[in-house]
Amino acid sequence: MSSRPFLACFLVAYGLVTGCAGAPSSARVSYRPTNAAYVLGSQPGGEVEVLLDDRPARPFIVTGELSTRTGSNPVSIEAMRKRAADDGLDGIYWIECASPCGGRCTARGFVYEGRAEPLDVR
Repeated sequence: MSSRPFLACFLVAYGLVTGCAGAPSSARVSYRPTNAAYVLGSQPGGEVEVLLDDRPARPFIVTGELSTRTGSNPVSIEAMRKRAADDGLDGIYWIECASPCGGRCTARGFVYEGRAEPLDVR
């Protein structure tokens, strides 16, 4: 059983309980690749892990940093998740938000080792 639906419900409920404002669905997310050789095409079905307080359980490679600012942290995290899916990442972790409701958040993007071979850039 996937925890993604629970996580999505939790984030929406958290935003409502804390009074965080919503944001436009077209949130702008910047992605600065630090290891672009591992970045793949978009993830089928947008399957991206969102690890709020954990590191990935399997060996992984950090590919870059995502950041955004919206009206609420849950909206920012969801926007970063969507951007990670578009860029072919397996997940985001090390999520940090500047304040409980500020919506200014960053995360590290990753791919699991063995999922992709490094590109030969000779």
